Parts: sequence; structure tokens; C-alpha cells
Amino acid sequence: MYCICLHDGLYRTIKELGYIPVGLGKENFLDGWLRDNQGENISEKNKYYGEYTFHYWFWKNKIDQIENGTWIGFCGYRRLWSNNKKIVSTLNENNLLTNIPKEWNNYDTILGQQFFINKMKPIKLIKHGLRSLLNNPSAIFEKNRNIKFKILNIARKHNLAIIEDAAHAAGATYNNKKIGSHGTAVCFSFHPVKNLAMPMGGLISINHKKYKQFRKILLARRWCGITDRIGSEYNVKEIGWNYYMNEFSAAIGLIQL
Repeated sequence: MYCICLHDGLYRTIKELGYIPVGLGKENFLDGWLRDNQGENISEKNKYYGEYTFHYWFWKNKIDQIENGTWIGFCGYRRLWSNNKKIVSTLNENNLLTNIPKEWNNYDTILGQQFFINKMKPIKLIKHGLRSLLNNPSAIFEKNRNIKFKILNIARKHNLAIIEDAAHAAGATYNNKKIGSHGTAVCFSFHPVKNLAMPMGGLISINHKKYKQFRKILLARRWCGITDRIGSEYNVKEIGWNYYMNEFSAAIGLIQL
């Protein structure tokens, strides 16, 4: 059983379980690790293909040394083969697979339980997809991706709101739709360094069936919570601030439009 790792912190635990520790990529590992960057390998592509670089190494360098009928197991350091279907927090020989079950002799290949990324908890999605989203933010709207989910669909499924930062995107278009019409709320900035520049201010585009209610609340909160104003009479029903745009800024913005 080969346990594939990205760092050497679990070496002792892996050895105690009887697994063979495998170190991936160019990181430094202590002695005792089997590495995917030796012999014929594609280890330099690990950041793109993950544990498959070790599968390639095994195919090119090790498989001819394995006797026919011998079971070979691969697992990740965070998802080890278990003796049952329950998730376990203690790593020991009682709850992890260390011997090949006899019933497996009727099969050529045994796969672990399927892991559907489109059923991932939102916090897991954010954790594992953050790097990709930072490298390519527009990926959340791409139509031709191989994955089976879209951020927007996940947000709807879990009743989540998507708040977009469109500070530099005033007037921009994506997939024939104006920026400001995708997420639940889209925030634009009118800071002097932005493409629609005014001395101060901003804009929030609301895409929600309750947009009238949201607009009423935002209008009240922009000016000290004041609502229902008629002449000099008004109510204060909201905890508000003072962030309404002044006439000078508005005039500069209107000229640019």
C-alpha cells in the first residue's frame, strides 16, 4: 500500500501503519521516502496532475518488478483506505485497511467511494478552489469547463448570496452581459484611480427579486438611517451612516457617462 504525500510530516504514522510513504514533487523529504522524481518521471508536472505523477512513475519504473496476482494500493495522506464506510479520526490498524480482504480476489480493481466535487460543502469548495479562482477569476462564469458545477448554481442550491467586487469594471461586458448583472450584488467604486472616476462614491447593482426592499434599506442607511422623509419630517428606522454622494462628485460622474 503506497501512501502519497506532499510533505514528510506524517512519515512515522505512515510507517507504523505498514504503508509505503511516497513523496511528490520537488519538496525536500527525509530519507526513507519513495520519490516520484527519480528514474523516468514527470515529477515537474505534479502541480498540474497531483498524485498521477507517481502513478506514471510506478508504471515506468516499478510495475515490472511486481509479481502477477499481487495487490497494489494507492491512497492520499488525508484519505486512507478504511475498514468501514465511516470517516475515522484515529489512524491505527484497527480502523484502516492493512490487509487485502479475501472477497477482493474476485476483482481486478477496487476503487474508493466516489467523491463528487459538486456535492462539496461550500467551505470546502472555497478552500480547495481558492488558488484556481485567484489565478483565473473569470472561471466561475466559463461555460465550457469540464467540471459539472458553477459557483452560481452552488450559491442558489445553498441559498447563498454572491457579492462581486467590480471596482474597476464599470461599463465592462462578459459573455454579452454587462458586469453588474451576474451576482446577487455587484459593487463598483468611483475612487479617482478607477475607470469611472469621481472624488468619492460608489454603486451597488442589485440582482434579486427583492431589489426594491434592498434599495429602500440602502437608501436609508446611506444617510444616517433616515426614512419616510416628507419635507423636514422623517423617521429613523435604520442604523445608518453618512455615505451619500455629494453633488460635486455626481456632476463629474454624469459628464463621464
